[in-house]
Amino acid sequence: QKVIIKCDDGVIGVGVDPLFAINQRALIVRGAAMSVMWESLSLVTDEAVAAITRDGPIDAIAISHPHFYAAMQDWSDALGGIPIYLHELDWEWAENVGVKNAEFWKDDEFELAPGMTLLRCGGHFPGSVALHWRDARRPAGALLSGDALQVSANCKHVSFMYSYPNAIPMRPEDVAHIRAVLDGYAFDDIYGYTWRRNIVGGARAAVDASFRKFFEMVGRRDLEKVKLE
Repeated sequence: QKVIIKCDDGVIGVGVDPLFAINQRALIVRGAAMSVMWESLSLVTDEAVAAITRDGPIDAIAISHPHFYAAMQDWSDALGGIPIYLHELDWEWAENVGVKNAEFWKDDEFELAPGMTLLRCGGHFPGSVALHWRDARRPAGALLSGDALQVSANCKHVSFMYSYPNAIPMRPEDVAHIRAVLDGYAFDDIYGYTWRRNIVGGARAAVDASFRKFFEMVGRRDLEKVKLE
């Protein structure tokens, strides 16, 4: 196996070839104040590290949820011992893999740097996180959704699942929390967990429509306007 690096709808992606597990990929998110590796992979190579740092160092790693914790400490070490930002509600999974460089954050929002904000969505895991990237390639920015919001195969809407392999949906109250957390954040694009599983253009409208459809199908239209406490 080898690490591959290629463009995924305008953002540098990092994956493994031949594909491994669910073929997840990481993304390299560069901003004026910070460059972040979003998600982690099971394989680290000197060639991959050299390639993703060619345009400048990576300052931090941020990971959406424990399913993507693979080799995060190895990536941190290879990139100079950089911090790994994880939500404190998932600390026990980080402890299980012996991570040393974790920086745990709490509550529902955490600003990594101007224009880069981590959002606790929950639902899939208690600390499931998305990254809002204000200064992405389109004017309204982008949302890097992890598995909190799963981009559909046709890249036209999103779903909300507690367990994907077992087809168990999230509780309606958890989806209402995600909707409330995202309220007020604009984004043109969503980048999902794997290659080309993205909504490019019109992503905010697609997410809002997906919330409405979910609440309609579970008979909980009353949750559409829930606000964060």
